[in-house]
Amino acid sequence: VDYALLVFFVTITFTIGASAFSGCTALTGITLGSKVKTIGASAFYNCKKLSSIDIPYGVDSIGTSAFENCYALQYAMIPEGVESIMPSTFSNCSDVTKISLPSTVTSIGASAFANCKQLYDISIPSAVESIGASAFTNTAIEKATIPAKVNRIYANTFNGCTKLTDLTFAEGSKITVIETRAFYNCKTLKAVEVPSMVTTIAKEAFTGCSSMKTATLPASLKEIGEATFSGCSSLTEISVPSLIIS
Repeated sequence: VDYALLVFFVTITFTIGASAFSGCTALTGITLGSKVKTIGASAFYNCKKLSSIDIPYGVDSIGTSAFENCYALQYAMIPEGVESIMPSTFSNCSDVTKISLPSTVTSIGASAFANCKQLYDISIPSAVESIGASAFTNTAIEKATIPAKVNRIYANTFNGCTKLTDLTFAEGSKITVIETRAFYNCKTLKAVEVPSMVTTIAKEAFTGCSSMKTATLPASLKEIGEATFSGCSSLTEISVPSLIIS
């Protein structure tokens, strides 16, 4: 059998078990049958040559690190019904350029897309309530809209997104905290309007955003951390609220 050309058809099982194909480094393509409902944790972990995966409608659960280190993967479409993108699901998929997320997704786990260095085409569904630490770190994302239900930007969420130019917080944003290095080294980010409920911007949150010209801070803000806007060499205008205590 020439495993480099293997296409695996699943027509009976409902579950692809944890680590089922982990380390199948010659595998290039997978087609899953319509009866598959669950893709287990690390199911295709370290399948370095896997360039395509057809995830059928009906799959409603994809486990942690399911496609981590699938360096050759170029595109993925997650079907409607999936509610959680688990931690490190696509971490280190360095060739992927586009990932389509369904409207049913409500959470994106830590490092879900970390180090997907070519990933520029991805939108965060409006139903998302939480985005984990380092979720989009070192991606090529150009635009990001943070849904209104998200209440915290965790550490390193967009760290190293050097092509991120436009950042928008949805109307009615519930964010109260922007954590350490959340937007660190987003070199092309032009401006930021911090949501009205934010009380804390942690240290180095916007360090190295060298193209940022304006930063609008809300009256609710009480704490700006160390080096928060350090290296923002284009910054010409910023207003610091009177309630700042540290």
